[in-house]
Amino acid sequence: MICACLVGLVAIAGKTKGECDHVRTVAIFNADFQERPGGVSPTIRTNCNARGAFTRAGESHGRPHGLQRWAFVLPMAVDRFLLVLAAAAAGSRTETCIHSEAIGESFRFEPEQESGGTHGWQRYAGGVFELAGRPVRPIPAFDALVISTIPLGARLSSSAALTVGLLTLVESLAGFEFALRDKALLCQEVEREFAGVPCGTMDPFVIAGASKGCALEIDSRSVSAHRVELPADKVGVLVADSRLRRELASSIYAQRRQECEQAAKVLGVGSLREVTPDDLAAGGSKLIKVLKRRVRHVVTESARVGEMALALSEQRWSDAGVLMSQSHRSLREDFEVSVGPIDEMVEALEAIGPEGGVHRSRMTGGGMGGCVVSLIDPSCRLSLTSLLTERFGAIADIEPSVFLVEPVDGARAFALGS
Repeated sequence: MICACLVGLVAIAGKTKGECDHVRTVAIFNADFQERPGGVSPTIRTNCNARGAFTRAGESHGRPHGLQRWAFVLPMAVDRFLLVLAAAAAGSRTETCIHSEAIGESFRFEPEQESGGTHGWQRYAGGVFELAGRPVRPIPAFDALVISTIPLGARLSSSAALTVGLLTLVESLAGFEFALRDKALLCQEVEREFAGVPCGTMDPFVIAGASKGCALEIDSRSVSAHRVELPADKVGVLVADSRLRRELASSIYAQRRQECEQAAKVLGVGSLREVTPDDLAAGGSKLIKVLKRRVRHVVTESARVGEMALALSEQRWSDAGVLMSQSHRSLREDFEVSVGPIDEMVEALEAIGPEGGVHRSRMTGGGMGGCVVSLIDPSCRLSLTSLLTERFGAIADIEPSVFLVEPVDGARAFALGS
């Protein structure tokens, strides 16, 4: 049988998971693996669906890469998906093959040996099986096809979706289940050890553990969370992808992490989470100007996470919008991870204002490109999509795409019939 792992809301041939064209999905899988030994046609055993994700607040800690390992963050998983279709290898073959439809590339390795992924997505895939194999051996050999609608490099956590999706597949194939906290930590280790990205646990945690209709307020120190409801009839979420791309490992992320660690050392704390506004006022003179700006962002953003969660819980959309606007300004001026076209997109959105259905906006992800996220009035969603396409067209150097997203459930495995 073919197993499918869904990470994100499955939308094959324009359909949601509930309407998923199973026959077409299996046909795609069989076409990619038509030369399987013995000509055996697989069926789907585990379909692992991993979601894309973004934050509404807490950006300095959640995503630049574990900058503050004890921070608070407020992300949600959204309905852009990564789907992993897999079936046991035929006969006595011990080699596993994973094929990426989007990249058009296959990765082959022996599950019982070091994977040897050397570049790109292969490093993430190989890392998952190398680390997951330690507690759950043996992992049987299999063939897998990865299909994704998560824009690569858009800061919607495509790498975390891949690692969570493949780890959920491992759970299904091996009959082993990781605790949510352990799952997030293992995926974090994959990114750090195999891809060289000093990230935090936010992305894998929310992608694995999200709930439909909710954001998650996550405490990165305890790696725990509670839900914040987002009623779809009251508030909507709009994402504008600038299509400006920047490789994680070659970005400024490591520099920001180093700056935060340096500032924490100067202030005599283990993490900037421990710094209060009063501490910053009293000890700010010890810091050079650039480090003081970094700390000010972390301190104010930490406070905004709790305020944002409360505003959303109480359905104070205008107040939540103000917090998003403050967050973007802080990311731009104090943390310095925004760029001109992103700032222009935020300005274009905020110029529309609540009267036009936009409560406020901010950048999302690690910065230097990627996406802008906005809280909107759901009754204005269609008019906003067309209006923004027109307004963004006047911004130089970008050809953005605009789409609506919904908070969805985390990764899960399910069976598809052949």
